[in-house]
Amino acid sequence: MALISPINATDEAALRAIRRPLLQEIILWEFGSDFRQHPEFAGMVEEVDQALEVDPQARERLVRLIHQLQK
Repeated sequence: MALISPINATDEAALRAIRRPLLQEIILWEFGSDFRQHPEFAGMVEEVDQALEVDPQARERLVRLIHQLQK
């Protein structure tokens, strides 16, 4: 995945910067690109992003996911 290949997942600033674009891509992959036009799309991305920000376990799972996808 070209979006995450240059990311150092142990760098908090880099992880914060990539998190929302990565979430958008994952959601669009799952629901289809037309979902971007749905009125709930931005709110869904925001809520998931906030959950990852405050939950250390969720953040760690994201780091593991990025590491696995980079292999």
